[in-house]
Amino acid sequence: MQDVLVPAHRDYTSSRFEYRTYKLGRSLLDRLFAVASEGANANEVSYSTKRSGTTFTRGSLEDLVSAVAASPTPGDPEIWSDLRFQYHHGSKSVDIDINDHWMRVSIHGDDATWVHGQAARMRALVEPVSREEAAWQTRHRTLLKFGLVAGGVAWLSSFLVIRENAADEKIMKSVLDSLMIGMFLFAGISGLGLLGKGKSKTFLNVVGEVSDVGWWRNLDVMERVALGALFATILAAIGTLGSAYSDLWGGK
Repeated sequence: MQDVLVPAHRDYTSSRFEYRTYKLGRSLLDRLFAVASEGANANEVSYSTKRSGTTFTRGSLEDLVSAVAASPTPGDPEIWSDLRFQYHHGSKSVDIDINDHWMRVSIHGDDATWVHGQAARMRALVEPVSREEAAWQTRHRTLLKFGLVAGGVAWLSSFLVIRENAADEKIMKSVLDSLMIGMFLFAGISGLGLLGKGKSKTFLNVVGEVSDVGWWRNLDVMERVALGALFATILAAIGTLGSAYSDLWGGK
């Protein structure tokens, strides 16, 4: 009777994370891929991108950039919408998928220490310039705060005027106007955050760096409109208070 060979049991560990917004320039990409391919042989690593229906695959990022630049496919060779890195060595693998919607990293292997260690190192590189929250969710939360402040300013100014003189009809009209402005601005600014859900904040520069353009230029159009509306609300509240107190003092 022949002995039956029982396959040895092997445990596998996986780590997967993704970012919905990111800013990735060439130097950061090189550092990220250096960690992901640590100890790899040339035939165990591949870089790929898709352009106009053609998939380009090379063994190094520099070769991939050169292939895209020399290709007759239409489009600016310096503008990339996607990039994929893959590494396979025995039971170990790393897959980094970067596109307009997310940056996704998947690590797999039979060495749990290696998997979690690689995940921690790659997260440390990318987290300072990335967020796991979708751009529209961040925008909605930001604009909701703007709306709350705008509405709060209008209500506070109205409360102060009412406290001084609730009997004066002219002052009460100013109070009601201020309340209406506050309510409309709160609803409008908050609603802006739900628009444009498909728009992302992803920046991929494979041939250069991503410059820091400052907080104002990093805001999208809706965020700039909301910030402007907030300032307008504050100015309107100041005007309402000034007009009301002028009427009040003038009547004394």
